Amino acid sequence: MNEIWFPGWQGQIWRGKTEGPRVIAMNVDEALRAWQLPAGRYRLKTRFITPYLRSSLAISVAALLLYIIIILHRLVSPMLHKKTTAAKA
Repeated sequence: MNEIWFPGWQGQIWRGKTEGPRVIAMNVDEALRAWQLPAGRYRLKTRFITPYLRSSLAISVAALLLYIIIILHRLVSPMLHKKTTAAKA
């Protein structure tokens, strides 16, 4: 079985219902994913945890907040300008 390697792949060894050690995927031949595992019978449960999730989420939240601030400023600014112009007249 050939599987593509990318940072973030993790595995966990399970013997029956007992949780075993965690293992990290290795890069083989500059493209494929491999696991260094001990001898014996067990299950290997794999999962992918993207290494860029937290930074991507932080950038997205910051951009959304900036967008909301700009929209609110554009909505509130004309109302304030009308009030100050009416007060001067």
